[in-house]
Amino acid sequence: MEQLEITEQPEVEAEEQEATPGQQDTQPSEPSPELEPLTPPEPEGGYRFKEGDPIIARYQVVSPLGFGGFSQVYHCKHTEIDREVAIKVLIKKKEGLQEAKAAGRLNHAHIIQVYDVLPLEDDTPVIIFDYVAGKTLEKALDQAQYRRLPLDADTLRIIHQVAEALDYAHSQNVIHRDVKPSNIILDEQGKAYLTDFGLAETKGATEIKRSALTVSAINLGGTVPYMSPERLKDGRPGDERSDIYSLGLVAYEMLTGQLPYRGRTGSLIAQIVTGDPFPPTKANPDLPLGVESVLLRAINRDPDKRPSSCLAFASALEETARAYVDANAQYSQAKEIFDKKRWRQALEAFEKLEAQAKGFKDTTHYLEQTRSQVRLLELYEQAQGLLKQGEYQAALDTLNNLTQLDPEYDVADLRQQARENLAREMKETLDAQYRQAVRQFKNEEYEACLDTLAVIYAQDADYSDPDGIVEPARAQAKRQQRLRELYNRGVKQMGQEQWEGAIATFQELQEEEPNYEEDVENQLASARLLAKVSLPLQEAKKLLKQEKFIACVDKLEGLRQIDADYKRDEVERLRQEALNLLYRQATGLLEKREFKDGLVALAALKQRSPDYPEVEELEAQAREGIRIQDLRAKLDELYQQAVEYLNQREYAKALELWQKIQQQQEDLEYPDQWNVEERAKEGLCMRLYNQALAALTKEDFDQALELWQQVRAADPAYPDSQQIEQQARVMQFYNQALDALSQRNPHQALELLRQAREANPNHSDKQRVEQQAQAMTLYSQAQEALSQGEARQALELLSQTRQVDPNYPDSQQIEQRAQAMNLYGQASDAFTQEEYRQALELLQQVRTIDPHYPDKHQVEQQAQAVIEERERTEKLRRWGLYLGGGAAALICLAIIIVLAAGGLPWVRPTPTATPTLTPSPSPTPTT
Repeated sequence: MEQLEITEQPEVEAEEQEATPGQQDTQPSEPSPELEPLTPPEPEGGYRFKEGDPIIARYQVVSPLGFGGFSQVYHCKHTEIDREVAIKVLIKKKEGLQEAKAAGRLNHAHIIQVYDVLPLEDDTPVIIFDYVAGKTLEKALDQAQYRRLPLDADTLRIIHQVAEALDYAHSQNVIHRDVKPSNIILDEQGKAYLTDFGLAETKGATEIKRSALTVSAINLGGTVPYMSPERLKDGRPGDERSDIYSLGLVAYEMLTGQLPYRGRTGSLIAQIVTGDPFPPTKANPDLPLGVESVLLRAINRDPDKRPSSCLAFASALEETARAYVDANAQYSQAKEIFDKKRWRQALEAFEKLEAQAKGFKDTTHYLEQTRSQVRLLELYEQAQGLLKQGEYQAALDTLNNLTQLDPEYDVADLRQQARENLAREMKETLDAQYRQAVRQFKNEEYEACLDTLAVIYAQDADYSDPDGIVEPARAQAKRQQRLRELYNRGVKQMGQEQWEGAIATFQELQEEEPNYEEDVENQLASARLLAKVSLPLQEAKKLLKQEKFIACVDKLEGLRQIDADYKRDEVERLRQEALNLLYRQATGLLEKREFKDGLVALAALKQRSPDYPEVEELEAQAREGIRIQDLRAKLDELYQQAVEYLNQREYAKALELWQKIQQQQEDLEYPDQWNVEERAKEGLCMRLYNQALAALTKEDFDQALELWQQVRAADPAYPDSQQIEQQARVMQFYNQALDALSQRNPHQALELLRQAREANPNHSDKQRVEQQAQAMTLYSQAQEALSQGEARQALELLSQTRQVDPNYPDSQQIEQRAQAMNLYGQASDAFTQEEYRQALELLQQVRTIDPHYPDKHQVEQQAQAVIEERERTEKLRRWGLYLGGGAAALICLAIIIVLAAGGLPWVRPTPTATPTLTPSPSPTPTT
């Protein structure tokens, strides 16, 4: 619920509150004789209705009163019956109808009356209230000295009237839930009205309707400083006891000028729920202790310990305060009598006041002065009586005593009468009178002497002065009068606490008459002592007026060291007031973000009052503020340097400084008002991107990629419009493939070529990497097959290699070696098939192809041996044929026998079976 936003009303509270209807502050910020309403500021978009516009039916706008988040409020007049009303036009149609429902059922002299709820043409609801010209209680407090009201009948009447209104609402099962000074209106006669039932809850007969509201200060409904602990702690919607608590808090604020708990929302809620309230008598030392106990009972944390009703609280407060109020009234009456110089009546009044309220204000001071005046009056009346009785000299003596007490007391007429009467009486006894005058002169009773001589010369102006005492008596009387005036002046100055003046007066008296009859030395010592103890008090008061609170407290502490009992109550009251003002000064400095000065003030407060509440919390806030200010200054310096780098197009340095700011900003969200980050990233990325393009043009692909990675590191979202990464990465893969190919690693070359094509499917293989890699792979497989003795497979793979790359070089002579190996195999097969000559022919072809091809199976040696044996056998056969068949047969038989017997060393046996090839170590292919 928000307050009326007009000049003379409180500002809108942090939580949005509805505009208060039915009132307007009619008193300006500086009091003036005329009460004229001030024009409130207009809401954004202006008021819906202007002065003179009809709102609905017969209601015409007189002036806008204010606005809030949910409504606009107007001062209107009924055009037919000339009734003034306040009309609330709801901005949000559903918001605010709760107020109308709650307040509409209430009819009480101290509650703003709701007349009706009507719709506008667009169905916007309007609520019609009674109009009260006046001001809010909050405004009245703002205008009061120390923001508090005196403990008098008027203040108690306001509390009583609000209590009556709340108890009536409770009797109708309506709980207000938002009792605070801004919701209490005082009319021009000081009558109080309760308003703004926008947060009111209707209580059922047996239970309170539970709300969905939480403990959150925003959602709970109400104003945090005035909400009861149980509502803040448990999320209760509020009952009669919570309204009693809020009323007690309002009364506390009215009488002390402040709230019992202070702080920001979070710490304030914690204090209300768990902390102890600040004692009212410390906030306002003039409050009686009895009033403090009543206030503290009303704001007790335990709802069951509060008064039973609002009126019970108001009555207890009135009863407790009555003695104080009566004493205050009696004090005012006694002071008025004192001012009229009716001393006996004033004495009686002050004595009665002292008996009823001992030590009330400065009663003791007035009592002393009144008694002194009564004593002077009694002496004057005594002199009058003596005159009537013919005791003229006694009358003169009495008047002399009176003038010694008060030289300024008007006794001239009475003294003249006494002297004249004394002159007539003593006409015949002039000589006796003269002798008496001489005795008086000798006794240094110069005034009496002059009185006697005056009587004599009044009777006989030519009376001789045989002892010559007239002129000396006059001189001595004048001097004695001067000394008495000095003494009385000093006494009077001490009575008025003019200690320095009293010291000067007594010193002057002592210089003129060191042996003066009165105890001047003691008076001077007293004046000096009192000056020593009172001067700090006077200086402390001046320091307080000059708002030098620390010096004021220190001065009072020094006074305590001198005399702890000197005006103890006044000193303590002044000290507490200085501490409170120092606290306000410190909080004001913190609010103005002058944290260092605020911390100094808080340290001074803590040093002089270690138990003062909330100091440590505020010190923490001040230190945090200093930390943030120092951090912000450091960040500002870095930021300014970053801006300079940005202007110098040193984008990398500017971005580095911004990143440094981000790292060092801790919990401070430092704003980038010049868009340093964005501009530095953009400039840096553009520069790096252009360098990457240049590197790509120079075919320095690694440099191009490295520069692109720097771009990405600076701004991951920077667009690669020229596809630098794709081109560079493709060429990087392709070059790596060429390197792998040069290192005869075709598999890696093909894998890198595949990655290049994944990066760019349209990439052209200008260097025939794929062809060369496939040919190299086949050639390697051919080599492997050849090493495994698979000559045919090797030749087949070599053929495939030639198909892939007809010009692929046979650096390892695979074809030659495979053909040789193939022919050698055929030779081996021919040998096995006893085709020894064919084996030798094939072996000769092998030698033709590869002269160094190894004969691992010793084909040549064995085949040659077999052929030679066969040739010898053939020769023998032919010889046998020549010798004839018989002889041949015998010879053959002999040969066979000899061969079988192993004789004839010159004969080699002819193999009867196929020779077995003896393998030799396989030749290792030459790479």
